[in-house]
Parts: sequence; structure tokens; C-alpha cells
Amino acid sequence: MRSPQAQRCFTARSTKTAFVAMLGTAALFLSIAPTYAQDKITPEEIIRRMDKNHVFESRESHTIMRIHRYGRTRESHMRSYSKGEDSSYTEFLSPARDKGIKYLKLRNNLWMYMPSAEKVLKISGHMLRQSMMGSDFSYEDMLDSTALRDRYNKELVGEEAVNGQLCYVLKLTQKNQGETYPTRKVWIHKTQFVTLKSELFAVSGRLLKVMTLSNVKQYGERYYPTVVRMENKLRRGTWTEATMKTIKFKVQLPEQIFSLRNLQRD
Repeated sequence: MRSPQAQRCFTARSTKTAFVAMLGTAALFLSIAPTYAQDKITPEEIIRRMDKNHVFESRESHTIMRIHRYGRTRESHMRSYSKGEDSSYTEFLSPARDKGIKYLKLRNNLWMYMPSAEKVLKISGHMLRQSMMGSDFSYEDMLDSTALRDRYNKELVGEEAVNGQLCYVLKLTQKNQGETYPTRKVWIHKTQFVTLKSELFAVSGRLLKVMTLSNVKQYGERYYPTVVRMENKLRRGTWTEATMKTIKFKVQLPEQIFSLRNLQRD
């Protein structure tokens, strides 16, 4: 049995130990609290940061498109110029069968120039849902370059990894009728805020396409995926992969590039 003096010393030591432990717990909480607070990001902010990466003032690129169908893969090279969300011009450089085919997008209008017929065709109505050059991309996909922030309602449904990269998972539902894909499920990188995967659904809920994006590179303050792979889930054994071999942002582009006259020029 402890003497009164020993008991007082033991009590003091116990109180001191408990106090030190309490301080350690408080310090640990304070050290992780900012991280926890930072992770409480809203779906709106996630999409805003993602749009900041994906939407640009101007861009020039050289892209290789590989189309895989029926066990065969063919390759095309194209040069593209884009200005904001409304204007883009694309010209196919090779192979010979595709050389000289051009596309011009102005807002929600799309034209195609066929050198073999020396004719400009406006693509509209049901034609927009057709495959572009036999690829898994439709003409509607070509027109879909505007920010998602104002077009969809957003819900953060979880976190998952895509190819080892941790992502926020969001469900997007159209605000107004008429979207090509009324519902989207998107995986957005947690620190770079680029889309790494997107599932695209019909109004019925049927999965139409799956798009994966990879080989993310940094251009100044912008992160941008340079490889895009699209799989049309309504067809079997097909995929299309677009790889940007060169890309430049904030380039000076003359207005005459984005004109019907330029579309017909050799």
C-alpha cells in the first residue's frame, strides 16, 4: 500500500501523462483537420476546375486517329484549329483516301468539305448522330465542346481509382432537354481536375459510350489529356483512339480560318 506522499506523486504523474496525451491528440487533430476541410469540395467546384482545364481560348493540334473495326485498325492524321467554344476547323492530311476532307464548326453548325465531289455539305438533323469517318465518335461529339458547368445538375456519388489515379465520381443530369447524352457519369482526377473516364447514357438509362482519357500533360497551369479513347457500346469490338502528337494553347489564329471560303480552299 502506497504512503500518502507516494500516492500524491503517483496521481501527479498520472495527471501529467493524461495531459500530455490530450495535447498529442489535439495536435494530431489539428494537423489533419485542414486536409479534411480541403476534401469537403462541392460538385460545382469540381466541375468548375475541370472546365478550366478542358475549355480553352485557342488551340492548335496535330492528331493521329486510329479506328479499330472488324479486327482491323486504320490510321488517319489531321490538323485542327480551335477558338473558344464556338469555332473549330479540322483538315485530314492522310491517308490518301481521307486527304483534303475538312470540317468547320461554328457554334452549333457543322459543315464538311469533300474534295472528291468539290462540295460543302452541312451536317444537321439525324445526320449528326452518324459516325464521323467510321469512328466511334459521332458528329454530335464534335459539336460538344462547351463547358458542362451550366448544362448539367451535379451530384458527387463517391471516389474511385482509374488506372491507379484517385478520382471524384460525379453523376451529371441534363438541366434542359436536348443534350446528346442526358446523363453522364464522370471520373475526375482529385488533384489535377481532368476527366479520366466518362460513361455516356441515353435518356432511357442505356449506356451508349465509354470515353477514357489518359497521358495527361501540363501546359503552364493547365492539365490536359492528350489521348482520348471512345468505345461505342452499341457496336461490338470497335474503338477509336485520338492521340494529340503536338498541341499548343493560346495561339494567334486569324478569323479567316473559320470560314466557309477557307473550307473550299486547296
